Amino acid sequence: MPRQTTASRRRAAAPLAPAPLPVGEGTRTSSRVAPDADILDARRRHAMIEEAAYFHAERRAFQPGHEAEDWYLAERDVDSMLERGADGMAGDANA
Repeated sequence: MPRQTTASRRRAAAPLAPAPLPVGEGTRTSSRVAPDADILDARRRHAMIEEAAYFHAERRAFQPGHEAEDWYLAERDVDSMLERGADGMAGDANA
């Protein structure tokens, strides 16, 4: 039996699959259908919060122990911005 090299063992290992999306009301289970707008919006919001939290931490010179506070402030900032944006779009539609 031929000896297996480290590289061949790595190739033989199954790669980790990404976590499945939550299935709930309003989500589609068919792989042929585009993801729900709500899921994309949630992902986009999460990415925006991550970035905002990073900038909050940067302003503190990345001192440890304030991660939860940075995240809370980032959520507040992003949600406030999204609410103002939604209000602004609704006002444009009525013009």
